[in-house]
Amino acid sequence: MKKACILLLVALMFGSSAATAQESVNIVELAAQTPAEWQQTYEAHGRTIEIDVPIEIPDVDTFPVLIGAKRNSRVSDELVQYYETMEHTFEEVIYWNSEMKFTITVNNPTRSRLKKGSNPGFIYEHDLDLRNCDWNSAYAEENDMTLQEAWKIFCTEFDRCYGKGKSAELFIKSVVLEDICKIYDKSGEAIEHLTPKGNYCIECAQKFHNIPVLATISYAYHKPVKNSKLPLVNLLIRGNIADEDSFSLYLALLQEEGILYEDVPLCSFSRIQEQLEERISAGILRDIYTLRLGYVGFSMPDDDEAICFFPCWIVEGAMYASAKEERKANTRPNDPVLSIRHQTDYATLFFNAQTGEMFDPASSKKDRLNVPQIITY
Repeated sequence: MKKACILLLVALMFGSSAATAQESVNIVELAAQTPAEWQQTYEAHGRTIEIDVPIEIPDVDTFPVLIGAKRNSRVSDELVQYYETMEHTFEEVIYWNSEMKFTITVNNPTRSRLKKGSNPGFIYEHDLDLRNCDWNSAYAEENDMTLQEAWKIFCTEFDRCYGKGKSAELFIKSVVLEDICKIYDKSGEAIEHLTPKGNYCIECAQKFHNIPVLATISYAYHKPVKNSKLPLVNLLIRGNIADEDSFSLYLALLQEEGILYEDVPLCSFSRIQEQLEERISAGILRDIYTLRLGYVGFSMPDDDEAICFFPCWIVEGAMYASAKEERKANTRPNDPVLSIRHQTDYATLFFNAQTGEMFDPASSKKDRLNVPQIITY
């Protein structure tokens, strides 16, 4: 009853003030008029910027606005006992079973928990291009298991935690190959191997109505909002898989509570592209890694426990403060290519998918986590 009242009040509040969408399209029209990839070369401030990125749009007929909440991610004591009794090869099982998150580490594939004072070494990470990756032939360092086999292990363990077939509701955001953890000397030569093989780091998002929840709006801003109950980066579904006897799971889930609007209009992709091109021309945006349309979680007015799943574009790219700024040199041994998310120029940009406006990362407004005005038909 309480949930129904909340939905009614929110729908009335937004419905009475919603603006009429201009130059808007529905999700089917958006998908039809948007190319599958953005491939173009730009010249800006003496640099050549090559954009080659898929434009990811959910394959759906409608784009509803939803209300949701954090989910109880806790698993049963029987399941924890199952993990505790697994055969171990070189480390004990470590787990944390809380209301909001379940983590389990079996024969830790990355040895992130070493004895105090010991040298943790380095793990180099390499992003896979999911467009061109053959899941049956991609291998982590010194690992004869394929990515497809690693994904099967991840799905098996996720379903073990939350029910058979639940892994089918996941959206794969990224796959990173993690090398063997090594300790290097001053010359950059590996002198000790801390793990027997490399592993696959698979990060996912939940899907509601076949639309992925990509992030919460907290992640869009440089400064956190004090006392906010909106999840930040701990909205995480990730598996580090070395093999079926050595893996880590980090699981924090959401749940859908109801539908505010069955379908809402969206702006054309050209409006998003125009904003990105402005930043490319200004010399501050120098690469785009991912370009996705999905849900972003916002706070609900007068109910900090509720989350509104609202349509947004999320762009991962290489951003700089000015056109004059040059890329900082990597200080790790041998200067290897690191995962894009560990680069100093990595940034995530958030765009309102109804208006095309970007959420200003430098904003300090007290209400910056609240859901924007919802445009209806």
